[in-house]
Amino acid sequence: MQSPIMKLSLDKFFYLGVVPALFFQFAASIFYFVIAQDSAISALIYTATKIVMIVWPLFVVFYLGRSYMPVFQKVKSFFFPIVVGIFIFGFLLIANVFLADLLEPSTEIVKSRLAGYGLLDYFFVFSLAICTFNALFEEYFWRWFVFRGLNSKLNVYAAAVIGSAAFSAHHFVILSQVFNPFITGIFGIAIFGAGLIFCALYKKTGSVFGSFFAHFAADAAIMLAIYQLIF
Repeated sequence: MQSPIMKLSLDKFFYLGVVPALFFQFAASIFYFVIAQDSAISALIYTATKIVMIVWPLFVVFYLGRSYMPVFQKVKSFFFPIVVGIFIFGFLLIANVFLADLLEPSTEIVKSRLAGYGLLDYFFVFSLAICTFNALFEEYFWRWFVFRGLNSKLNVYAAAVIGSAAFSAHHFVILSQVFNPFITGIFGIAIFGAGLIFCALYKKTGSVFGSFFAHFAADAAIMLAIYQLIF
């Protein structure tokens, strides 16, 4: 017996469920990181966005009814996630050494942003949350739902490119408020590339935990670089 109340056709699932999800975080980031000057309003918009991004995939998949594998599927193999995660972590630390002089002018902007959100005094807790909860959340939304949803109608390469472009879009917005256009471009393209890697790992391992391991490593290196920049 079919549990969903209604079952969308593939076209309706794709255009009504998946395509709008490509723009949620990008559109919201313009409001919570650019337009909203009050930290309380910004935090409210940010929180509301995260809630929508958690609920929307569940609503589309389980209520409207498309066949998806469970979110927390067992990883087929941890070999590739571990190797890729170590490579990403090392690469980002080395890149940080070469980019240190270019990043230094943004020190006060980064500190003021963190202080404005009340995160400067709790940087370790904030970093841990970014590397764990936020990374797993993004793998759930961007790989499990968006990438798989795109792949239901598009080939895997197109799905990975479009999904990764959408994944990087809100990062471009945030980076543009902190760094100069050159650094924003470098980091934004790097995040797009990371999105492609995460898609490949998700496809290879069949689980968000596979891509999450590499995502965790990337975020850990980034938070370490930010720590070195501001403290």
